[in-house]
Amino acid sequence: MAVVDIKQPSSPGPNDHVPSPEEVEQAIHKVRRCPHGVLMIIVPKIVCSECKTALAVHCYVRRNRGVFYAECLTFDLVSRGSTEEEAIRRLQIAMFSYVQTVVRTGASTHGLIPRPAPPSAWLRYRVHMLARRIFGNRYTEPTHSESLEELGTLRVAEC
Repeated sequence: MAVVDIKQPSSPGPNDHVPSPEEVEQAIHKVRRCPHGVLMIIVPKIVCSECKTALAVHCYVRRNRGVFYAECLTFDLVSRGSTEEEAIRRLQIAMFSYVQTVVRTGASTHGLIPRPAPPSAWLRYRVHMLARRIFGNRYTEPTHSESLEELGTLRVAEC
């Protein structure tokens, strides 16, 4: 998906909710768990306004020498924390702040959304996911990414 421009809907449709900055702030500062107890990374929802294709946002959490790293490969962002929850919270704040900053400029977002991480980061992600499949939860606690409807949708001009 090659993103040329991204905008909030100028006149929201009946299904478009444009959240207030306060709603976004409250949501991204919380770390949530799904009904099964798995940690969730809340990601921005970005959709093409023409074809309605959603941008896949790839995130995961890894631990290295007692420090947790939450990484978003789609925007090339990494955060760290002493706990998994702290790393996730920091990544959520970084992702939403990054996307809001890019959108606010009003300029083309080409190369900025998505802004993929380098191949070495994607390889580390694939190895991490493979290890989780082989070793299960003994290797790392599972997490998954999800966008929240109440945070609204950013629409790309074309993909």
